Amino acid sequence: MEKKEVFVKIKNLFEGDNYGILFALSKKGITKVYPEELHACGVIAEEFIKTSSIGSSDLLSRLVFWSETYYPGITLIFDSNSYFTIIPNDYTAEQVQFRMKLRQLYWELEGLENTIWAYRFDMEMRDIESADRLAPKVNLIKEEI
Repeated sequence: MEKKEVFVKIKNLFEGDNYGILFALSKKGITKVYPEELHACGVIAEEFIKTSSIGSSDLLSRLVFWSETYYPGITLIFDSNSYFTIIPNDYTAEQVQFRMKLRQLYWELEGLENTIWAYRFDMEMRDIESADRLAPKVNLIKEEI
């Protein structure tokens, strides 16, 4: 069966159920997929997108994917070669929830630290008071991690 046919069948069965789609792909032996192929299967892409920017043309638009997205039994890894790899894992639903929360906390921490650095050292954005107001948030996130 051709890959496109597999994608259509999976979409008909699991559209909108990312876990079901990834599980079905892995059972079919399809472990490397491009974003367009996941879209053809009917995934909800927001779960994989870290940030997006919409430019004045399609060429200027950009999506940044999370490096890893977790489900019970499956991890979706975004490789730098612009494709996703589906690998098995042995995570329970609780472990998946913890890993997804941790991923989000690290993202927030990175953003705060970058903002504080800009407020302290970037001459165009220099605002020491704002940096000082954000510093306690960094400590709260670090305690949570």
